[in-house]
Amino acid sequence: MTLARKSAAMMAIVLAITGSAHALTPMKALETSIETATGGLNLPSSVPANLSLRPCTACDLVTLQLATTSEFFIGKETVTFARFTTYAKASSRGLTIHYTPETKVVTRMVASQR
Repeated sequence: MTLARKSAAMMAIVLAITGSAHALTPMKALETSIETATGGLNLPSSVPANLSLRPCTACDLVTLQLATTSEFFIGKETVTFARFTTYAKASSRGLTIHYTPETKVVTRMVASQR
């Protein structure tokens, strides 16, 4: 067997071993999201605070934590929580709430601009 073939065979073995080991590692969601609307959402007056909502009409109530590290966006613009709350209460807008599933801490809330 030539050196090139030995190298190729060794590489194939290494890839097979690392590929199968990688396949055994369970996937884990780092973040999950809820799509809803700002209308009818009862936002707290300040952060940190809890935020409870139903992701759908048949879903159980979910309680998330708004932390001082949570970020708030109107479209792509980062805004303060006070500005976000004022904007959300003005009219019903699309809203995506992103949070860490293990801790239920909100990482960011994004209200649509339109």
